[in-house]
Amino acid sequence: THTHHQMVEFGGDNTALSGTSGSHWYNVYNYTHFPGMTVTTLFWSQAYKVIFSANQIIERIEDGESSQLDQLKGENLFIRAMVHFDLVKFFGRPYPQGQGENPGVPIMDKTNGDPYPSRNSVKEVYDFIIADLLKAADLMTEEQSASYASREAAYALLSRIYLYKED
Repeated sequence: THTHHQMVEFGGDNTALSGTSGSHWYNVYNYTHFPGMTVTTLFWSQAYKVIFSANQIIERIEDGESSQLDQLKGENLFIRAMVHFDLVKFFGRPYPQGQGENPGVPIMDKTNGDPYPSRNSVKEVYDFIIADLLKAADLMTEEQSASYASREAAYALLSRIYLYKED
């Protein structure tokens, strides 16, 4: 989603703020965001809606039904992993601080899970993401355009995760 992308990118060096602004995006850009900001709560809720939607598809496809369905399941595993990664980067401490033992974000791996789950550790979230991406890479064998997740995209995201872990 638009908000999701902005929350992830505005804190990096891919954007530059020109002048000042009274918008909440100014806070995101300058690392002064706070939990009650509209964009922060919107990012959280939209991210978990995306995860829920991916889980609906993942739960309905048995591995090996067809290469097309395996591809679709792999794409949704990729999406679920990517969104969990964005969440843990934004709401958790960096992995090297405490070797992943700091609080991360709740892992949502099914549609009928606890509606108010506890936070998993950063390490648990990273382990979950890595497992999803390895499975996604294994399932995605179909040729797709660059608009879709692919085995190569899963490995690229894995390389970013291992970099953030300093592994």
